[in-house]
Amino acid sequence: MEKRKQIIASMREICMKNAEKLAEIAWEETRLGRYQYKIIKNRNAVFGGRSV
Repeated sequence: MEKRKQIIASMREICMKNAEKLAEIAWEETRLGRYQYKIIKNRNAVFGGRSV
């Protein structure tokens, strides 16, 4: 169980650090929505939709 928590924490950290780049990639691929909103969406998704 501890290893699982470490893995999830690492994934969250990586996603938070790369939220802007991931938003940019998604927007460039689809050209849908607003880039700024995709950043917010990515950051919220890291914590299961809870506010950051």
